Amino acid sequence: HVLSLLGAATAELGDFDAALETFRRGSALDPDNPLLWKSSAASLAALDRAEEAAGSYEKATQLDPSDLSTWVDLAFTYMNLDRTDDALEAALQAAQLNPRDPDALNALGAAYFSLGRHQEAVVAYNQSIASDPMRPEIYENLAEVYDALGRDLEASRALEVARELTERLSEEEE
Repeated sequence: HVLSLLGAATAELGDFDAALETFRRGSALDPDNPLLWKSSAASLAALDRAEEAAGSYEKATQLDPSDLSTWVDLAFTYMNLDRTDDALEAALQAAQLNPRDPDALNALGAAYFSLGRHQEAVVAYNQSIASDPMRPEIYENLAEVYDALGRDLEASRALEVARELTERLSEEEE
């Protein structure tokens, strides 16, 4: 537990190499701790070591198949590796755990889009927006799909909502 906290603090400071080493020491002591595997994967992803990150996320999902956020992270890691079929499977696992989770639905939309399944991507992104309408990045993703479908007006509307939300959220932070 102490190594997990130390690694997280080190990662927060941006030293992902040191964080990774800490998480790996923790995993050697407690190989069945899914949080250590997930944290290792996040550090590997931050270091642009996506293939290794995928392996660590896979181990984390084996140890705790109920962790939705790990499935989402695994889906996006697979997409970075152009493993789109695997990305869809991971996103479906996340969405199965919570069909209304905006992150799971965003991952599902991204996986469908990367596979050229644009109509399904539109549905997933709209469901994500229905779950959390304050996420500009989802509107941007939806706009990209609309653009690919040649639905220019809808793409423009989605981008406008994303821009307005971004402005509103930045004003709220100030």
